[in-house]
Amino acid sequence: MIEHNKIPAPRQPAPGRSGSEKCFEITLPALVKGIDAEGHSFEEKTEIARISSEEAVFRLKQRVLIDTPLHLTLCVPRTLILGSDLNLKLSGSVLCARMSRTDGEQIVALRLRPTYSIQTLRG
Repeated sequence: MIEHNKIPAPRQPAPGRSGSEKCFEITLPALVKGIDAEGHSFEEKTEIARISSEEAVFRLKQRVLIDTPLHLTLCVPRTLILGSDLNLKLSGSVLCARMSRTDGEQIVALRLRPTYSIQTLRG
């Protein structure tokens, strides 16, 4: 039996990929933008639960459909190595969207496109 409130398991590697993809379970604030299941534009703040170079997993209150394109902005905080906060802008398509049993949110897995942009934030 699949637990709907758990984060989806890692996917099989995409065709042509090695399968040695490193996946990080990390909590980062994020902003998701896109079109919901009813065709309306939305913006929602959330947190990333897991990310790799191919996939990001997070929760959404807004309902989205499989294959829906979404834009994701990750807020990466300043560290000893990073001199300033960063916004990492990614995009991709919804690979999986499951309802959580506990809070009514969707657990979304987003297949990431290989392109991204990084914006340095001045504090």
